[in-house]
Amino acid sequence: MTEKITHKNIILQPQDNDRLANLCGTLDENLRQIESHMHVQISNRGNNFIIKGNEKNVPRTSELIERLYTISASEELTPKQLHMYMTDTSENKSVELDEKSRSVLLKIIANNFLDKMNESERLFALLPLIHSESISDHEKGYELMEKYLKNHSDLEKIKKFWLEHTGVIKRFGRYPHRNKVLNRVSSDDEIEFLNSPNSSW
Repeated sequence: MTEKITHKNIILQPQDNDRLANLCGTLDENLRQIESHMHVQISNRGNNFIIKGNEKNVPRTSELIERLYTISASEELTPKQLHMYMTDTSENKSVELDEKSRSVLLKIIANNFLDKMNESERLFALLPLIHSESISDHEKGYELMEKYLKNHSDLEKIKKFWLEHTGVIKRFGRYPHRNKVLNRVSSDDEIEFLNSPNSSW
C-alpha cells in the first residue's frame, strides 16, 4: 500500500535566535537526528519550519519540534539528550515533554510573562494545559484563554480544539491514546474510541 505523503508548515513562537540554534543544533545536527528517527524531511528558514513525510509521522514530528522548542528555553538540547527524548516511541517521549512544557508554563505564569507576549505566543505557551490529563489544568487553560486569547483571530477554532480534548478527559479521565506507551490497560469504551476516526487528533 502506497503511503500518503503530506507536509506541514509550523512557525515557532516567540522567535528567538538562541532557542532556534539550541533546537537545530550545530550545523542542524539535531534536525537531521529528528529526520532520521521520525522518517521525515525537515527544512527551515528562521522560525518557519516545513515537515514532509507520511501522514502519520508529520503531525507527530510537528508536535515533537514544538515541544522541544518550549524546552529549549530552559535546557540545552544536545544530540545525546535529544536521543534520550526520542528513545522508545515518540508518543512516550511526547508525554514526558508535555510535563516539562507544563513546568515551563507554570514559571511563565508565576512571573507574569504572559502579559508581555502577543496572542500567538500566548497560545503556544498555554497548550501544555490542554495536553494535560488533569481536568484542573484544563479549567485553568479556559480561564487563561478568556483573559489572554479573547481577541485571537482563530479563537473559535482554538475553542473547538480545546473542547474536543477536554471532552475526552471528562469522558475517560485520561487520553486513551497514551495507554499503550504508559502501560495502561484500555477499557472496552476506550478501545472503541481509539478505533473511531480522528481519535488522536
